[in-house]
Amino acid sequence: MLDGAVECFSAGKRKNSEEAREAEKEQLHAKIGQQAIEIDFLRKKSKQLGL
Repeated sequence: MLDGAVECFSAGKRKNSEEAREAEKEQLHAKIGQQAIEIDFLRKKSKQLGL
Protein backbone atom coordinates (compact mmCIF):
# COMPACT_ATOMS: atom_id res chain seq x y z
CA MET A 1 0.00 0.00 0.00
CA LEU A 2 2.81 2.43 0.80
CA ASP A 3 4.50 1.71 -2.51
CA GLY A 4 1.34 2.72 -4.34
CA ALA A 5 1.08 5.93 -2.31
CA VAL A 6 4.57 7.01 -3.32
CA GLU A 7 3.75 6.50 -7.00
CA CYS A 8 0.48 8.37 -6.63
CA PHE A 9 2.11 11.46 -5.14
CA SER A 10 5.08 11.48 -7.49
CA ALA A 11 2.79 11.23 -10.52
CA GLY A 12 1.07 14.45 -9.43
CA LYS A 13 4.38 16.26 -9.17
CA ARG A 14 5.41 14.99 -12.58
CA LYS A 15 2.13 16.19 -14.10
CA ASN A 16 2.52 19.64 -12.52
CA SER A 17 6.08 19.83 -13.78
CA GLU A 18 5.00 18.96 -17.31
CA GLU A 19 2.19 21.52 -17.17
CA ALA A 20 4.60 24.20 -15.96
CA ARG A 21 7.03 23.37 -18.77
CA GLU A 22 4.23 23.49 -21.34
CA ALA A 23 3.04 26.87 -20.02
CA GLU A 24 6.60 28.23 -20.14
CA LYS A 25 7.00 26.89 -23.68
CA GLU A 26 3.82 28.65 -24.82
CA GLN A 27 4.95 31.88 -23.17
CA LEU A 28 8.32 31.70 -24.91
CA HIS A 29 6.69 31.04 -28.28
CA ALA A 30 4.50 34.10 -27.78
CA LYS A 31 7.55 36.18 -26.88
CA ILE A 32 9.41 34.97 -29.98
CA GLY A 33 6.42 35.88 -32.14
CA GLN A 34 6.21 39.35 -30.61
CA GLN A 35 9.92 39.92 -31.17
CA ALA A 36 9.64 38.78 -34.80
CA ILE A 37 6.88 41.34 -35.36
CA GLU A 38 8.97 44.07 -33.73
CA ILE A 39 12.01 43.19 -35.87
CA ASP A 40 9.94 43.36 -39.06
CA PHE A 41 8.50 46.72 -38.03
CA LEU A 42 11.92 48.17 -37.21
CA ARG A 43 13.40 46.79 -40.41
CA LYS A 44 10.69 48.53 -42.49
CA LYS A 45 11.04 51.81 -40.61
CA SER A 46 14.82 51.83 -40.92
CA LYS A 47 14.51 51.37 -44.70
CA GLN A 48 12.01 54.23 -44.87
CA LEU A 49 14.43 56.47 -42.98
CA GLY A 50 17.37 55.35 -45.09
CA LEU A 51 19.29 53.86 -42.18
